[in-house]
Amino acid sequence: MLSSFVSPHPNSQLYCAPVSKYFVKVGDFEVGAVVPYDTSHAATCDFTLGYQVIKVVYNPDGTFTTTGS
Repeated sequence: MLSSFVSPHPNSQLYCAPVSKYFVKVGDFEVGAVVPYDTSHAATCDFTLGYQVIKVVYNPDGTFTTTGS
């Protein structure tokens, strides 16, 4: 998503690094369709907190529960 927010000037340098943060949500999309980026009503899997595994549970009430280990 970096390209959506940055407009570098000529002869400038831009440093970026990946962040291991992912979002899980439920939706109805066709195979191969572009999925819009939206973190609302999504589970956050933030591996920058030191987790190697994050379990995501989709609850009956439509919310998510995440547990990192």
